[in-house]
Amino acid sequence: MLGDEEEDAALRIGQHKPQLYLDEAVLRGIPAFHEMSGHERLKGKKQLHKAILTRQIDDIIADYEKAATMDGDVGFIVARR
Repeated sequence: MLGDEEEDAALRIGQHKPQLYLDEAVLRGIPAFHEMSGHERLKGKKQLHKAILTRQIDDIIADYEKAATMDGDVGFIVARR
């Protein structure tokens, strides 16, 4: 079983390459997708495929990146030795 940080990393595997989420082998390796019904997963894959083909996915990614890096946001780096 994955810990929270590992599961977050698994969900972000296609953050900049969303076409990875169209690959069933990739989805089988991400626990969050196991909780979805087959119908729900298929519907999402169809919507993602369409967004990739129409390049709408580029706008979606840009919007999320902009929201994640709004002016005034503060980031912290934790280093462990």
